Amino acid sequence: LTAKKRGLIYKDLSSLNIAMAIGQANVEEIDSLNILNASFLAMERAVISLQKKLSSNITTILVDGNTPPKKFQKFTGNINFIPVVGGDNISLSIATASIIAKQTRDLYMCQLHLSYPQYGFNKNKGYGTKAHRIALTECGITCHHRVSFAPIKTLKI
Repeated sequence: LTAKKRGLIYKDLSSLNIAMAIGQANVEEIDSLNILNASFLAMERAVISLQKKLSSNITTILVDGNTPPKKFQKFTGNINFIPVVGGDNISLSIATASIIAKQTRDLYMCQLHLSYPQYGFNKNKGYGTKAHRIALTECGITCHHRVSFAPIKTLKI
Protein backbone atom coordinates (compact mmCIF):
# COMPACT_ATOMS: atom_id res chain seq x y z
CA LEU A 1 0.00 0.00 0.00
CA THR A 2 1.11 3.55 -0.57
CA ALA A 3 1.60 5.80 2.44
CA LYS A 4 -1.46 7.79 1.38
CA LYS A 5 -3.66 4.71 1.20
CA ARG A 6 -2.31 3.44 4.54
CA GLY A 7 -3.18 6.81 6.07
CA LEU A 8 -6.75 6.63 4.80
CA ILE A 9 -7.19 3.07 6.05
CA TYR A 10 -5.65 4.01 9.41
CA LYS A 11 -8.12 6.89 9.71
CA ASP A 12 -11.00 4.52 8.98
CA LEU A 13 -9.68 1.94 11.46
CA SER A 14 -9.35 4.62 14.13
CA SER A 15 -13.01 5.52 13.73
CA LEU A 16 -14.14 1.95 14.43
CA ASN A 17 -14.89 0.70 17.89
CA ILE A 18 -12.08 -1.86 17.97
CA ALA A 19 -9.37 -2.29 20.54
CA MET A 20 -5.89 -1.41 19.27
CA ALA A 21 -2.56 -1.10 21.02
CA ILE A 22 0.94 -0.08 20.00
CA GLY A 23 4.17 -1.44 21.40
CA GLN A 24 7.53 0.15 20.75
CA ALA A 25 11.18 -0.60 21.38
CA ASN A 26 13.65 2.24 21.75
CA VAL A 27 16.97 2.72 19.98
CA GLU A 28 19.02 1.26 22.83
CA GLU A 29 16.83 -1.85 22.96
CA ILE A 30 17.11 -2.36 19.21
CA ASP A 31 20.88 -1.98 19.33
CA SER A 32 21.29 -4.35 22.28
CA LEU A 33 18.69 -7.00 21.43
CA ASN A 34 18.79 -6.92 17.59
CA ILE A 35 15.87 -5.90 15.41
CA LEU A 36 13.99 -9.22 15.60
CA ASN A 37 14.09 -9.51 19.39
CA ALA A 38 13.28 -5.80 19.78
CA SER A 39 10.27 -6.40 17.52
CA PHE A 40 9.18 -9.24 19.81
CA LEU A 41 9.60 -6.93 22.82
CA ALA A 42 7.44 -4.30 21.12
CA MET A 43 4.89 -7.01 20.29
CA GLU A 44 4.78 -8.06 23.92
CA ARG A 45 4.24 -4.46 25.03
CA ALA A 46 1.38 -4.12 22.54
CA VAL A 47 -0.19 -7.37 23.78
CA ILE A 48 0.07 -6.24 27.42
CA SER A 49 -1.52 -2.91 26.52
CA LEU A 50 -4.25 -4.58 24.47
CA GLN A 51 -4.95 -7.11 27.23
CA LYS A 52 -5.72 -4.21 29.58
CA LYS A 53 -8.33 -2.92 27.10
CA LEU A 54 -10.08 -6.23 26.54
CA SER A 55 -12.54 -8.08 28.72
CA SER A 56 -11.19 -11.48 27.66
CA ASN A 57 -7.75 -13.06 27.72
CA ILE A 58 -5.50 -13.14 24.68
CA THR A 59 -4.65 -16.77 23.98
CA THR A 60 -3.53 -16.84 20.35
CA ILE A 61 -1.41 -14.43 18.33
CA LEU A 62 -0.81 -14.60 14.61
CA VAL A 63 2.76 -13.50 13.86
CA ASP A 64 3.75 -12.31 10.40
CA GLY A 65 6.76 -14.34 9.26
CA ASN A 66 8.24 -17.71 10.06
CA THR A 67 9.72 -16.93 13.48
CA PRO A 68 7.42 -16.36 16.45
CA PRO A 69 8.80 -15.29 19.82
CA LYS A 70 9.76 -18.20 22.05
CA LYS A 71 7.82 -16.60 24.89
CA PHE A 72 7.05 -13.21 26.37
CA GLN A 73 9.02 -12.15 29.44
CA LYS A 74 6.44 -10.04 31.31
CA PHE A 75 3.10 -11.16 29.92
CA THR A 76 1.40 -13.55 32.30
CA GLY A 77 -0.66 -16.23 30.67
CA ASN A 78 -0.21 -18.87 28.02
CA ILE A 79 -0.13 -17.72 24.43
CA ASN A 80 -0.14 -19.82 21.31
CA PHE A 81 1.96 -18.09 18.62
CA ILE A 82 1.06 -18.98 15.05
CA PRO A 83 3.62 -17.88 12.44
CA VAL A 84 2.08 -16.89 9.10
CA VAL A 85 4.53 -16.44 6.23
CA GLY A 86 3.29 -13.57 4.07
CA GLY A 87 0.73 -12.86 6.78
CA ASP A 88 -0.11 -9.32 5.70
CA ASN A 89 -1.31 -10.76 2.38
CA ILE A 90 -3.26 -13.63 3.96
CA SER A 91 -4.69 -12.44 7.28
CA LEU A 92 -6.90 -9.39 7.73
CA SER A 93 -5.77 -9.01 11.36
CA ILE A 94 -2.07 -9.13 10.41
CA ALA A 95 -2.64 -6.70 7.52
CA THR A 96 -4.48 -4.36 9.89
CA ALA A 97 -1.73 -4.57 12.50
CA SER A 98 0.86 -3.86 9.79
CA ILE A 99 -1.02 -0.75 8.65
CA ILE A 100 -1.38 0.51 12.22
CA ALA A 101 2.31 -0.11 12.95
CA LYS A 102 3.56 1.53 9.74
CA GLN A 103 1.28 4.53 10.11
CA THR A 104 2.37 4.98 13.73
CA ARG A 105 6.02 4.81 12.61
CA ASP A 106 5.41 7.28 9.77
CA LEU A 107 3.75 9.78 12.10
CA TYR A 108 6.64 9.44 14.56
CA MET A 109 9.19 9.99 11.77
CA CYS A 110 7.34 13.13 10.64
CA GLN A 111 7.47 14.44 14.23
CA LEU A 112 11.18 13.61 14.40
CA HIS A 113 11.68 15.54 11.17
CA LEU A 114 10.52 18.73 12.91
CA SER A 115 13.54 18.51 15.23
CA TYR A 116 16.01 17.15 12.67
CA PRO A 117 14.95 18.35 9.21
CA GLN A 118 18.42 17.82 7.72
CA TYR A 119 17.93 14.02 7.81
CA GLY A 120 14.70 13.94 5.82
CA PHE A 121 12.95 11.60 8.26
CA ASN A 122 9.60 12.73 6.83
CA LYS A 123 10.55 11.27 3.46
CA ASN A 124 12.76 8.27 4.25
CA LYS A 125 10.80 7.07 7.31
CA GLY A 126 13.98 5.68 8.80
CA TYR A 127 15.31 3.90 5.75
CA GLY A 128 18.86 4.66 4.67
CA THR A 129 18.28 6.61 1.48
CA LYS A 130 21.18 8.23 -0.33
CA ALA A 131 20.14 11.68 0.94
CA HIS A 132 19.97 10.36 4.50
CA ARG A 133 23.44 8.79 4.23
CA ILE A 134 24.82 12.12 2.99
CA ALA A 135 23.19 13.89 5.97
CA LEU A 136 24.79 11.36 8.32
CA THR A 137 28.21 12.11 6.86
CA GLU A 138 27.67 15.88 6.96
CA CYS A 139 25.79 16.23 10.24
CA GLY A 140 26.68 13.14 12.26
CA ILE A 141 24.26 10.91 14.11
CA THR A 142 21.53 11.74 16.60
CA CYS A 143 20.33 9.85 19.66
CA HIS A 144 17.59 8.48 17.40
CA HIS A 145 19.98 6.63 15.10
CA ARG A 146 20.65 2.94 15.70
CA VAL A 147 24.42 2.59 15.97
CA SER A 148 24.33 -1.17 15.37
CA PHE A 149 22.94 -0.64 11.85
CA ALA A 150 24.98 -0.10 8.72
CA PRO A 151 26.00 2.44 7.50
CA ILE A 152 26.24 4.07 10.95
CA LYS A 153 28.16 1.10 12.31
CA THR A 154 30.87 1.65 9.72
CA LEU A 155 30.53 5.41 9.47
CA LYS A 156 33.68 7.31 10.26
CA ILE A 157 32.54 10.50 11.99
